[in-house]
Amino acid sequence: MAVNRATLLGHTGADPKVHVFDTGDKVVQISLATTVPEFTTKDGHKVPERTEWHNVVLYRGACRYCGKVRA
Repeated sequence: MAVNRATLLGHTGADPKVHVFDTGDKVVQISLATTVPEFTTKDGHKVPERTEWHNVVLYRGACRYCGKVRA
């Protein structure tokens, strides 16, 4: 089985949305903003600051990494 991993550092847009199933399993949804600051390329072209929004979904044990959620 292949595992993909990504590290995103940013700011949350709202409180996490928590859903608990009848089995006790949890799912947490987070809206996360990451920003790339303005920079100038080697040829002098200015690239403006850009913010991207990510919809992050955590399952089961990964929910414990959310500060307000107890897994």
